[in-house]
This record gives sequence, C-alpha cells and structure tokens, in this order.
Amino acid sequence: MGHESEKGLGFRAGRFLPAYGVRFADHTALNRAPLGLDKYDQVLGLEMSYATERHLLQVSVGPGRADSVYHDDGRGAFTATGRFQWDLGPRMALVASGLFRDTATLVPRTGAGGVAFGYAPTARLNTWTEFDAQFEQGAGGTPAYTVANETGFEVYRGVWLKFSPQLRTAVADTSSGTLRLAFALNLFPRTHWNVTASYYHDRNRATSAVTKTFLAQLHLYL
Repeated sequence: MGHESEKGLGFRAGRFLPAYGVRFADHTALNRAPLGLDKYDQVLGLEMSYATERHLLQVSVGPGRADSVYHDDGRGAFTATGRFQWDLGPRMALVASGLFRDTATLVPRTGAGGVAFGYAPTARLNTWTEFDAQFEQGAGGTPAYTVANETGFEVYRGVWLKFSPQLRTAVADTSSGTLRLAFALNLFPRTHWNVTASYYHDRNRATSAVTKTFLAQLHLYL
C-alpha cells in the first residue's frame, strides 16, 4: 500500500525491501546480501519519502524482517533506514544511506552507513560504485567494509554486458573477507522478459580458497 502526492510527499506500508544504497539486480552482491538486504530480507514497516526534481529522501521504520516477525525465529528486531539521493546532473547521482537494526534474541545490534556514486557517460554505458561500513555490537576493532562496483555496457540493443568487482572484509580484520569478480550477460528479448547468465569468482582472502559459480536465470515481469 502506498501513495505519492503531486508535491512529492509519499508513503508506503507493508512488506518491502528498505531503501539503502544501490539495489544491484544481483541480489547476492556483497553490498546487498551481507548487509541483510537480500531479496529474502524484506521488512515490515512504514516508509516516508519526499522527492523533488533533483533530490529523493526516504526514511523507513518497522519491527524488522518480515519472515522473522511472522515466524518469531529470534532474528526479528526494530529496523530503521534512511536514504538520500542527489542528482548532480543528468548523468550523475550521489547517494548516502544509513541502517540500524536493534538487538534480537539471536542477532546482535548492527548498523551500517554508506555512500554511492553513479555515472552514465552515454546511454549505453553506466557505472555505480558503493562503499559501506557495517558495525556490530560487541565486536572490537574495525567495522566490516564493502566496496562494490557494477559497470554495464549495451553491446547491442537489449544485450548488456556487466562487470562487477567487489570486496568485503570481516569485522575487526581488514586482511580477511571475500574478493569477488562477477561477470554477467543480460538479454531482454522482449517486453517483460529478462535472461541473465552470471559467473562468480570468489576468493577467500584469508585462505586463498577459490569458489566458482555459474548462474542462469529467467525473469518474467507480469
């Protein structure tokens, strides 16, 4: 349920993904899933927004992850997010975000802050880069850092190639974590159809172990 007025004021209530950072099409990206923003992490809440020609502000609050609230699995906790997007020009945008999750029975209190920059020098080339820091209650040392980039190029009408280098460190240990190189081919053969083939090369920075994954998906938007 939602509504937006002619003056740019809006709201939505129910089950949704909270506004934070850049929502890459790949929901497993290291700037999404590790922050609890996977497609399975929809929250129950209320979001208020205000939009102008060059700015968008979104703020949401709620009791936490929807499935945790429904099934009382010990991970449901008050969650609040804020996201501010500033269009620097017709082809550039800057995004600042914040996230807070209170203590739950099985999960400590966490918070995150991030900035992202998007640039599209041409209609067939675009790139987004996001930096995040995630904090965890009771964990000493440095927070977990994430840097993720996604660059897409339309090689032919409806055919996109994407390259995404990503890095995530562990809490209190900036020398460990995961280094990912992701490659994707996106096809839009017809309206409401999207075919994606992705390859992931993940290296554990502590052990140097490498995991390779190939994923093919078909999305239909009705």
